[in-house]
Amino acid sequence: SEDEPGAIFRCHSEKFCPGGPPGSCAEGREVESVACFNCEKGKKELNDGTCEACGAGDYWLLFVIGLGVVITVVALYQFLIMERGKQPTQFLIVILGLTQMLTVFQMLAVVGRFEIDWREPFSSMLVIMDIVSFDLEMLNFGCAAAMGPVVIFLTRCLLLPVVALITLLVHLFYTLVRREKRWH
Repeated sequence: SEDEPGAIFRCHSEKFCPGGPPGSCAEGREVESVACFNCEKGKKELNDGTCEACGAGDYWLLFVIGLGVVITVVALYQFLIMERGKQPTQFLIVILGLTQMLTVFQMLAVVGRFEIDWREPFSSMLVIMDIVSFDLEMLNFGCAAAMGPVVIFLTRCLLLPVVALITLLVHLFYTLVRREKRWH
């Protein structure tokens, strides 16, 4: 940084730190962040390492994803309630298959991190796999809140517990509604 020219950090990517005097970062990056990691507030990262202003579509994407998670949890919960008395083996087979597919997708996302110039259509498939590997940078969460590397890591780790908490809240709401119907 300009204030501490003796403090040296290795850049996450050469695109973030184009070189030059201390405190110079790629366009739209925070000079105060360690190794130019963060974009300025209200900006999202581009492939070339610079940051541009977030558009309305970026905020809508976050809203749709959040709403989709809640709707999916509610729909699965309702399906499980309806299937409670029936034989659940077919449903378990489908769930096991989906979890194995998720594991394969996450492994392919790791392969996509290698510095290899993949050809189409495999390169496009690897981009899609980033979503499954909880690549939050791809979803532009930085538009909603400034997220440093520690916050990104914690968000990835807490994503599934948050979904479990949403499931618990859906169950509690369902239980309360069912009890209210019994009283009336």
